[in-house]
Amino acid sequence: MIEIGPTRRKTAKSKYRTKKSLNRRTRINQKKPRKLTKVQAKMVIEKKYKQTITLHQISHLLDYGTVKKCSTFSFASKKKTKVTTIDERELKRYYKNKFLSREKEWKESLGDDLNWDLSFAELREKDTTKHVHRLHPYKGKFIPQLVEYFLDEKTTEFKKEAYFKPGDTVLDPFMGSGTTLVQAGELGLNSVGIDVSQFNCEMSKVKTGTYEHDELKTALETALANTQKFISETFDEEFDKALKVSIAEFNKLHF
Repeated sequence: MIEIGPTRRKTAKSKYRTKKSLNRRTRINQKKPRKLTKVQAKMVIEKKYKQTITLHQISHLLDYGTVKKCSTFSFASKKKTKVTTIDERELKRYYKNKFLSREKEWKESLGDDLNWDLSFAELREKDTTKHVHRLHPYKGKFIPQLVEYFLDEKTTEFKKEAYFKPGDTVLDPFMGSGTTLVQAGELGLNSVGIDVSQFNCEMSKVKTGTYEHDELKTALETALANTQKFISETFDEEFDKALKVSIAEFNKLHF
């Protein structure tokens, strides 16, 4: 039998409390999700899902409020700096739904005969917004690969015949951002687009026009200089922050 005196009893009790406190902190830390920088978020998702993710995609999720934007402070170089971060748990939840759950949910909703190949889910964001399709954001536009699938001369098990050949004319009565017109031009087809929105018409003209590169460069540099001057003279940072919050709330509610 070993007798524990008051001092040893106190020490043993203190060690027990310390161990209990450490275990409690460990459990709390395990439950608390990490805050990731954009670069860390990109690396985490690429490693987990073996998909190529761009920093632009991560920024897009934050800008449109799809994933909540957080802020932390970095003390690199002994200077306190505010850094935009992302909740790791929320980010993983979004990509889990994007990569794993979507096909199952869609087939349950629309039937097992759904041709999942036409979802083009394996494509990267930079592929689905290639060249001029990235010029301006537009809600609800379809990706160029889907348009190309129906306009080109290839046939598949699902697409039994080709509907167009070079020189034919395509009519798009709901032109939107001009995706059909651009892809028709790539495939050697003529195209006519109609839309009730004057802005959509202007955007499609820009996307399908032909340009002299030197003239285009000069025009873009002039437009950029004028834009920067306008921003410096009129920009209201507080209004911009409030607007981004409102847009994020609207997008979460309606999209």
